[in-house]
Amino acid sequence: GSGTVFLEGANQLISGSHSTNFYNLTLNGSGIKTLGVNQSCSNVLSLNDLELNTLNYKFYVTNPATTAITRVNGFVSSTNGGFLSRTTNSNGIYLFPVGSSTGTNRYRPVEIQPTNTSVNTYTVRFANVDPTTEFYNTNQLASDICEVNSNFYHQINRSSGTSSANVSVFYDPATDGIWEGLANWKINQWQIVAGSQNQTTTPLSKAIVNNWNDFSSMPYSLYRNIPTINITHPGDLCQGDAEITLTATPAGGTWSGTGITNPTTGTFDPSVANTGANTITYQVTQAGCSNSENITINVFATPDATITSSVTNMCSGDSPITLTATTPGGTWSGTGITNPTTGTFDPSAANTGANIITYTVGTGSCIDTDNITITV
Repeated sequence: GSGTVFLEGANQLISGSHSTNFYNLTLNGSGIKTLGVNQSCSNVLSLNDLELNTLNYKFYVTNPATTAITRVNGFVSSTNGGFLSRTTNSNGIYLFPVGSSTGTNRYRPVEIQPTNTSVNTYTVRFANVDPTTEFYNTNQLASDICEVNSNFYHQINRSSGTSSANVSVFYDPATDGIWEGLANWKINQWQIVAGSQNQTTTPLSKAIVNNWNDFSSMPYSLYRNIPTINITHPGDLCQGDAEITLTATPAGGTWSGTGITNPTTGTFDPSVANTGANTITYQVTQAGCSNSENITINVFATPDATITSSVTNMCSGDSPITLTATTPGGTWSGTGITNPTTGTFDPSAANTGANIITYTVGTGSCIDTDNITITV
């Protein structure tokens, strides 16, 4: 029939040896209305301000209208094996008003928006427990996850149909903390749901994933990822260079390593660094999740290219000479230089008149030069 059953008492048990298909079911009175067998509603379930506890049974709302469940502050709770089921036939937003009064009182609803108008059935259970207690170990994490929520999780499933859906899981950032998105239990570990993200909304924030079509595993939890660090490398430096400020994202971390004179600002002073390779570490913590990254800054001793050879005049018939400089190991160039490495100058190969000879020494960005003129 098309009537309404009003539950007017205090704590009430909806039980019996057979399931009942209510047309309209309205929760009134007080206390908790508890299932003792699977039940269904073919039109409107009105929760008002009360809790409908399915225990490990199922409550099916078969009316595919998005308005088939109404509430003020009421919610549906379930233990493991139970859930709230809704039939859909539109791409509207279907609310699953799930919560729990067991332990910490929480209302953490789910919204599912199918991407087409095909007929589907989706089920949701809010599990107000540490997932580990139900064999979804919060310490078994994919390598890119820092932490999953240990206070509660959701079981979300598509029990019939093939439509993908936009899924939103709501949470309270004031009491639950801030999370990155959704993780799904797969292959005995929590894995990030690809494309999931966090949206800050009022009064509850939500973790969302759009066009989700993988309902092969029911457990979903909020997760935080390991911070991804990007350090801007300053390049090689000379010991005589001025100090620099290193930058990285995300900001707010701590710097360490030889040459770091201010761990907070990332000040690096080449004059107190090692000559050669200096390993610099940046560590950052966000919402309790830490990560670190290293870079290597090469610091070269400031070279002195001063040419120490005193010969400035030669005859074209003179024998070749070897030029010298304060810091050896550089490169010689100019007319008359026949060996750039040893600094051999051959007057017979030079221009008659002035020959400008250049000596360059150094590594990377740390280079010095000097010139002399040899007149032949």
